[in-house]
Amino acid sequence: TVDTTAPVVALNDVLTNDSTPALTGTVTDPTATVVVTVDGVN
Repeated sequence: TVDTTAPVVALNDVLTNDSTPALTGTVTDPTATVVVTVDGVN
């Protein structure tokens, strides 16, 4: 079978001057591959 249900992803907002802050959040599918793109960079 093919899983056609997209996972729900939530990122926690962080206000910082750190140029490399840790990203935290949740995803509803523990087997999903999550790619975060910031300013055109993965």
